Amino acid sequence: MDKTEFSEFAHTLGTFYQGSDSPEKFARKLFENIYIPAINRTDTFMSTDMDLRTFKAYYYGNNDISQLAKKISGNLDLGNFAQFLKNISEDSLSSLCDAFQKWCPNITPDTYGMEIAEYFQKIIEKAAKAKRKRTPSTTKAKKVQSAEEKYKERYGLGLVAEELSVCPNDLCTNPLYIRVNGKIEPSYEVVVIDPAENADDENNLIAMCPECAKKYRLGADTQKIQRLKQIKKRYVEIAEMEDTTSHQKVTEEVRQVLLKVPSLKYPANVDLNYEPAMLKQKISPDYPDLLAAIKIWVNLYYPDVHQILQELNREGKNRFEPFCLSVRQNFLALDEKNYPQWDIYNEMISWLQKQTNQDRHACEIVIAYFVQKCEVFLPC
Repeated sequence: MDKTEFSEFAHTLGTFYQGSDSPEKFARKLFENIYIPAINRTDTFMSTDMDLRTFKAYYYGNNDISQLAKKISGNLDLGNFAQFLKNISEDSLSSLCDAFQKWCPNITPDTYGMEIAEYFQKIIEKAAKAKRKRTPSTTKAKKVQSAEEKYKERYGLGLVAEELSVCPNDLCTNPLYIRVNGKIEPSYEVVVIDPAENADDENNLIAMCPECAKKYRLGADTQKIQRLKQIKKRYVEIAEMEDTTSHQKVTEEVRQVLLKVPSLKYPANVDLNYEPAMLKQKISPDYPDLLAAIKIWVNLYYPDVHQILQELNREGKNRFEPFCLSVRQNFLALDEKNYPQWDIYNEMISWLQKQTNQDRHACEIVIAYFVQKCEVFLPC
């Protein structure tokens, strides 16, 4: 009898992980490690209701796994299975990747855990669909989803909007979308920040680019979990602030700041720097929070500030270049004293607020604009 997909998968994986386990115990172990632990459920069929001979039949391909697959396909924990696969020696890792290359063409020693977990998921979901009764043509079969796919469907758009469509991971600026044939398509995954806490809580979920999501699931430790919690908390705070301060109100406050620009004293003999550079090239890696804060305001308001400046120029109400010179001079004066970047940024905001007597929030948006334009902070 030909091997089933699961049987071939189990035999290949067993070469590296079976050890002294019998075939039936090893087969059951595979399912137990990809199935979400029954914390709030009473379904214990894998350990009690199912005879070990059933798992033996699965292992040797005498039976397909469709019946079991139907029960568990909607509750798969890929991260837990990836953790289970970490129990392998470095000497065997290269051979493992070679063995799974035909099923996981992108597998590497850094991603093997999640790649194999995702392949196992496909086997289970395919088996779950195979033996289902046919429904009338007017009825569409429901798509089998993993837990994190359900979170993506339920919370994904809100999380992406909260993060301004940019991956929130430190030093990553990958967009959470891609352009395909002129269309914007989503390119992100929803990650549970702390597996020990309620996964169905939006405050414990975050959207990340596929690469960062895979790395986080594989290597999340206490330090990384705490850092991601801090990032999430900051986004929640900003979202709450934005709820109370409408975009229209903020842009009007920015306009009031810029209307007072002509009254600022400006220096002579200060060079402007219009050389383009990415934000993360200007902000030291020692200040990831500063990078995140500036990036948020740039993503939200850069086009608005630029448009206001251009409109004021056309109306003859603003001297754009003199203001650039003023910003530049103040930055250089602070930079020469070797102040930390956070201090320079806050001092620039305070300077503009004092000069214009306008809202500090609006002044921060204007300074963030000039960070993007390279008048504040040089490439590191």
